Amino acid sequence: MRLALTIAALVVAAPAMAESPEHEVVGHIKQQLACRSDPDAVPLLTYLSQRGYISLVEAKKSDSTSCWRMHRPLDMDGIAIQGVCAANEDPFMRAMYPNIFWRGPGTSAGTLLSVATSISITATKSWANQHGINAHDVDKSLDFNGLTKIECNSLNRRDNGPTNE
Repeated sequence: MRLALTIAALVVAAPAMAESPEHEVVGHIKQQLACRSDPDAVPLLTYLSQRGYISLVEAKKSDSTSCWRMHRPLDMDGIAIQGVCAANEDPFMRAMYPNIFWRGPGTSAGTLLSVATSISITATKSWANQHGINAHDVDKSLDFNGLTKIECNSLNRRDNGPTNE
């Protein structure tokens, strides 16, 4: 009887012991920003939209890139994400997700995912190196004034291990 109660308690508690969606999304973001393959922004943007962090219709569009300022920050292992940008070179992806991806005139923006934080470039590069993200992909955000971006872009993706920058 005791064994049955213990098993029943574990079965009921199992969902509570699983990783939280916030923890899962942070791991997903870090994996995307590690840039070992071309980024896929759709799962992250869907998550952020469904949880009220962004509204897809509020995208700021410039140079084939869509950006959203977060309604509230998302903590990513010590840095607060305050904005997110995405672009996709694939015409099929743009046709499937016209509220996310679009193509303007001129040179392609590549397939990209970037997040923006208010932490300094130096501190963000240090954070990136500690989390397996290449510091070369950290720079001043041109989409969010005064913020620092961490970006994975298919146009400049390389073996993105940590650097000492």
